[in-house]
Amino acid sequence: MNSPLVKEKVKRPRLRFLSALGMSLSIGLVLSFGGTASAGEKVSQVVNVDFTNLVVDGAEIANGTVVANGSTITNEAADKTADLTTSGAQTFSTADGLEFQNTANGNTINYLMGNLGPTSELTTLEILISAKFPDTGCAAQEFGSMLFGLGTSGNYSKYNIYRHSNFIGFNTFTSELYGVSLPDNTDFHDYKFVMASNSLPIESSEIWIDGVKQNLSFKNTDEGNKVGPCSAITGTNETLSERLLATETYTNGDFMLMTHPLGASNWGTTGTLKSVIINTVVPTEDPVEEPTDEPTEETDGPTLADTGSDLDTLGLFGAVFVVSGLALFTLGRIRLSRARK
Repeated sequence: MNSPLVKEKVKRPRLRFLSALGMSLSIGLVLSFGGTASAGEKVSQVVNVDFTNLVVDGAEIANGTVVANGSTITNEAADKTADLTTSGAQTFSTADGLEFQNTANGNTINYLMGNLGPTSELTTLEILISAKFPDTGCAAQEFGSMLFGLGTSGNYSKYNIYRHSNFIGFNTFTSELYGVSLPDNTDFHDYKFVMASNSLPIESSEIWIDGVKQNLSFKNTDEGNKVGPCSAITGTNETLSERLLATETYTNGDFMLMTHPLGASNWGTTGTLKSVIINTVVPTEDPVEEPTDEPTEETDGPTLADTGSDLDTLGLFGAVFVVSGLALFTLGRIRLSRARK
């Protein structure tokens, strides 16, 4: 006959196993499901133009062609709402792209116009360009020039991409430039600008150059260290209320490239564009990764879509298993405690 001591040694491992099983089920299911899926974002490519291989007014053009005022440049973006329209006259090169010469005050008429689609729900806007900027940003006037602006004449957002004193960055009409120094004035570089609405902190604004994320700051000069022919630039903060991708009156997505609608014939910038891509980013409540019927590189087995399940159903079963596991754990601990007595 077994003694009470022997029986206790038999019961306790079983009870400990019961407790461990319950806790393992609870922790495992929580780690597997992690709660509800987080909100995602919808990214739409609305502009995609290769300026070294242009289609203008429906036809490819030859090297050295001057693109006339009012021409239509084909936009190859998958989610485009419109092609681009030219203002002024730009010289096309198969090697370098499209050259914009805006060098005289009151005569910065060389720029492009396009449309992004509705902007009222945008949180960020991504502008990727391959470009060369041969001047300080003040070839047309001492107060600088603008690379990108939202809107049309008389109806626009003040938030823009600004050039001044060999700096490039973001501006909200407070004599400020939140950005970086240009790498140089001689070579092409790949730039990525992330414009963030004021629902996000200013740190959400980003500039990448040749694939490297830059450290942004407010750039200043004074009368003693001006970069000619630019004036001094002294702003040390943005106007938060003006960092907008949509305003009460501007929501239709019109934009200007190589100038700003504040005064397109005054604020044009000088440079050559090889390419431009613009992506709009809108928040969505859909999961970031949708279930798919196609096997992925990670697995050739069935997916959630294959089994006819969805995350809500799995979440419900997960909750049931968590509760069951916790119950097993609690029961095991109670019996273990009684066995010790």
